[in-house]
Amino acid sequence: MRTQIATLAFACLLAVTGAMAQNLNTPAPGRRAAPPAPDGTLGMALMGAFVDSDGTLIRGAGATSVTFISTGQFVVEFNRDVSTCFYSAVAFDTAAVFVVHPNGTILNSLAVQLVYGDTHEPVPTSFYLTVFCAR
Repeated sequence: MRTQIATLAFACLLAVTGAMAQNLNTPAPGRRAAPPAPDGTLGMALMGAFVDSDGTLIRGAGATSVTFISTGQFVVEFNRDVSTCFYSAVAFDTAAVFVVHPNGTILNSLAVQLVYGDTHEPVPTSFYLTVFCAR
């Protein structure tokens, strides 16, 4: 009996979730949907890079190169302007804290500095960098 109730509850949850998901791109009442970008996409880009501690670009989506400045300091270049995007960096193997910001006047690159704890001393570590560019 419990199994039947759990199965029925799960089926109801799937049905409600599916019905809600069908309306994700429908604007709220009284609002207009934003037009698509000229290329027919939603006008956004999700890019990323997996960078080794020595500055090697292990793999990337939209990332074209990495320049190693010094221990824990890098410049990651992308194939488009990222100066007005949102970004986040996460350490691969340590509890490092990151400072990520646009790289001055070079609009297609981000400066990444890895710091650790309260001392803000650079730590050599691999990291993931995610960049989201909205319209």
